[in-house]
Amino acid sequence: MQFYSILSTEADAGSGFVSLLPVFVLVVSIITLLLSFIVGFKKGAKRVSWAGIVWLATALIFFLLQGLLGGGIGESMRAYFKRVASNFGAVGDDRTNVINGLMTFMPAFIVACGCILVVTLVYGILSLKFRPKIKMIPKNADVYVLDEDGVEYDEDYEDYDDYECFTSRKMPMRINYETPGFGTRLIGGLLSLINAVAVLFTVIALGLFLTGATSLREGAFAALYENAIVTTIETFVLNYAMDVFFVGILIAFACKGRRNGCTETVRGLLKFVGLFLTLYSFYLPFSANAANPDRVLLYGLTTRCVGAMKGVFSSSLAGVANIIGKILAGLLLAAFMVAAFVTLNWVLRLLAEWTEKHKFTRIVDGIFAFVLYFVVGVLVCLAVWAVWYLLSRYGIFNVQELFTEKSPISSGLFQTFKGFIEPLLDEFDKVMGVA
Repeated sequence: MQFYSILSTEADAGSGFVSLLPVFVLVVSIITLLLSFIVGFKKGAKRVSWAGIVWLATALIFFLLQGLLGGGIGESMRAYFKRVASNFGAVGDDRTNVINGLMTFMPAFIVACGCILVVTLVYGILSLKFRPKIKMIPKNADVYVLDEDGVEYDEDYEDYDDYECFTSRKMPMRINYETPGFGTRLIGGLLSLINAVAVLFTVIALGLFLTGATSLREGAFAALYENAIVTTIETFVLNYAMDVFFVGILIAFACKGRRNGCTETVRGLLKFVGLFLTLYSFYLPFSANAANPDRVLLYGLTTRCVGAMKGVFSSSLAGVANIIGKILAGLLLAAFMVAAFVTLNWVLRLLAEWTEKHKFTRIVDGIFAFVLYFVVGVLVCLAVWAVWYLLSRYGIFNVQELFTEKSPISSGLFQTFKGFIEPLLDEFDKVMGVA
């Protein structure tokens, strides 16, 4: 067989596989949804994850309110966006991109924040009401407060021979751990089904992104995009997926913060900060700052340690004494840093334990954590979209093909970055001799 005939046969076989890919994905999706429903039906509504329904509800409410309120919010803020563009110094097309981008992005972002706040608040209330939990309650039953003769124990009296655990005045109580009924199981199956739909939506959208924004669309996967079902799904994904992902990232960070709490989050960050500062403090005696008299504490400690080591070693080993003295100074600084962070971690642990004991402080701690993680989520989203813009600008990945004008967050943010970053990149290209 001639070589070009072999290539033609392989290409036809590959095209046939790609054309059958939608059927394969459909079968796998149906099986996945069926299994997820069975698992959810077995566990019940109280024990399955509610992440999918929170994400879906937020996205649906967002797109509904964005269509009703987004345009009005944007027009009311037009003057403010013009001042932002003027203060930034944008002119011409860059100024237009900044204004139009902010008018598209900011109203959608404000609506999304409101939707996330409301839905997560409802989610938190329902979780407290219906989720399984263990609560510490007072020991009020007779077996705990009466002795074998029926005499009530006196809390101020500790010398009871027949009741060693009387000082433990609380006991754990399991709430919402009862066997689920048919209705609860059915709702659990539907919730699990929605979770599976969210996962499948993410996987399918990611697959379409990886193929639709690259040369694979006209190459190996050309036959796939000739399918009417795939074309319909692609249109839906381009209209909504990127904004749904944006909202999903913010929800994930916000819910993570609510679960972790602000105090425990600070404790977790403190470990990394403490490790970094401890290693850095060990390096300080070897830095140029250690020889600068203006750095009084560092200079004084390093000088004393080096001087002490020179008194131990002979003059012929002055270099060794200098190194050992700096090592000693670094060890002392590191020990001080470790002691400081251990003490601070101990204080924060006591604060976290005290916070957990009081309902009001738990709520306040959760609110602070919610806001903190939400801000981090916004920064992560902005960083991701900025990287995508850079990839698109330099022709590495055509991210602008992944959304349409019906994606106000993504399209508006992309256009805003174009107005803000494009002039800076043009100047950078000129300096580097690219343009």
